Amino acid sequence: MADQRARPRQPQGQHGELRGCHTLQRVFTSTHDAEEFKQIFKRMGTYSPGSMPTNPQVLLPGPRGDRSPMPPSQWDAMSAWLASVDMKHSGHALL
Repeated sequence: MADQRARPRQPQGQHGELRGCHTLQRVFTSTHDAEEFKQIFKRMGTYSPGSMPTNPQVLLPGPRGDRSPMPPSQWDAMSAWLASVDMKHSGHALL
């Protein structure tokens, strides 16, 4: 039987897509606080789709130069949630 782990739930009403360029392991093993996650959202919006953390592809400036992973109105709730589900807050050690 496959190992099943508890999956943190996103804040109600939040539908920001955080997967696609990398796994959520980066979130769960991070030590960022909510304010730092907001800066990460801003930086993520400057990368083209398909960029990888090991090979970021910066978008050219202009109207299509900001592809934030979610609307800025959702940044507060999402950044607080992300900061609350990392390993430093969960009390679990990495396997």
